[in-house]
Amino acid sequence: MLPIKKTGFTLVELSIVIVIIGLIAGGILVGKDLIKAAEIRSQVTQFAEFDVAIKTFRLKYDNSLPGDIIDTTRTAYGICCGNPLANGNGIIEGYNGVSSNLYPTYTLYSEPITFFQHLSLTGLIKGRYLTCFGCYSYEDGMQFPRAKMANAGIFAYSKADARLAYFLGLNRSVTDNSTSAVSSLSTAGVIRPIDAYALDTKTDDGMPTTGHIRSATITANRPAYDTSNGSCSTASTNSYNVQNTNTDCRLIVDVQ
Repeated sequence: MLPIKKTGFTLVELSIVIVIIGLIAGGILVGKDLIKAAEIRSQVTQFAEFDVAIKTFRLKYDNSLPGDIIDTTRTAYGICCGNPLANGNGIIEGYNGVSSNLYPTYTLYSEPITFFQHLSLTGLIKGRYLTCFGCYSYEDGMQFPRAKMANAGIFAYSKADARLAYFLGLNRSVTDNSTSAVSSLSTAGVIRPIDAYALDTKTDDGMPTTGHIRSATITANRPAYDTSNGSCSTASTNSYNVQNTNTDCRLIVDVQ
């Protein structure tokens, strides 16, 4: 009886397998990095396109802001779908800063609702956005554009200093029929600190409490700068908590 010959992998074969596994693993990681880098570039481009659209709107329509344009001016230029509460004061705001049982929160009521609708109806941005006064549900992709790099929506508003800004912190689907409704802006963050840092570094100073991109929170039913030592950023060191892998950040981005 002939002896059974046992065979196995040679050292060279094992080495080749290990190299192949390493290449595959490395390719996956590189691929993820490339995808994330592309998302960041897309987000930068999206904000830039909005900025250009706003400037163009003001040039074409008597220096009016979308959403804030008064009905007489809007009608004169043939722009569809007005907002009877728009007052043309150059500030994107809710109706006298008052919340109502009919609306989730005044920040999302009135002029912010028609802001992107007017930009889209005049062909200055892609997409079509719905006006939904009296709705209990606001959703990105319907009333507001979807962010390119987060599971979130973007809306425009005027800060306390009257400067126009974007808030990257609207949940994908928002439902709240209460008058307080702070949570309707975002019960939690929508973007990871490391991604917030990457976006901030790409176009600003990479710091969460300075520059035109800053870490955000909600105060008195409105977006506000985050000056705490929290899960997204640490104000005392002016740094993002990049070791935190949770989606704990929201951002305020000034219109440029």
